[in-house]
Amino acid sequence: KNKDKFRKFLRSAKDMGLQVASVDVNKSGVGVTAAFDPDSPVTDTITFGFDTASGVNEAVAGEIVRARSANGGSF
Repeated sequence: KNKDKFRKFLRSAKDMGLQVASVDVNKSGVGVTAAFDPDSPVTDTITFGFDTASGVNEAVAGEIVRARSANGGSF
């Protein structure tokens, strides 16, 4: 059932012209985030958060984001 919802979400996002990005250690937040970059040809991007990764709960996701921030914003 979740796979069907996920496919529907991806299809809808692409139909709206949105780029969908997987979890990224240097860009993802705890949850799903949206970004707008006026200098990019693909201006609207939805990035999956760490909490969407299998085995990563909200507490662990928050620790990853805090560690990244403490490291200057990237790993």
